[in-house]
Amino acid sequence: RSDMVHSVAMPSASKQGTLAANGGFSAKQPTISLDSAFAINYYFTPSNAVEGEMTFYYWNAADFAAVDVLSIENATGSAVMTQEGARYGAAIEGIAAKDIDSALYACGVYTDANGNTYSTGILPYSLGFYCGNQAKGDGALADLAAAIAVYGYYAGIYFAK
Repeated sequence: RSDMVHSVAMPSASKQGTLAANGGFSAKQPTISLDSAFAINYYFTPSNAVEGEMTFYYWNAADFAAVDVLSIENATGSAVMTQEGARYGAAIEGIAAKDIDSALYACGVYTDANGNTYSTGILPYSLGFYCGNQAKGDGALADLAAAIAVYGYYAGIYFAK
């Protein structure tokens, strides 16, 4: 049912603060891992040469709601992104079924050789949002996504008690 499918709204520009997107990326691609544990994988392709490392910052729903403006100082966590050819990757792992509709907010930040800092902007994503989109298709992935969405919906109700 449509009420079992999660949607994720973009945060306002004022909430993103200095982490708002500024054009330093040619691709921003969150994906989902449906292996034994749920994970959200983020892949960013920078438009410029990265000087040093690209850093991945993320906020869980509670930390996101608790602040007026997101910053690297109030992030729930961070990690150095792994370079994979032209793109950089990081993952948020261990998402519990009861939390599939909890949005995670993430961004990638890097500096180029000229000292310019670039941010992807805050990208909200959730496993429930992914499953809702995939369930619209055909085949085994659509069936799996629909089952995960229903499971997550009822897990959220059960664990909220």
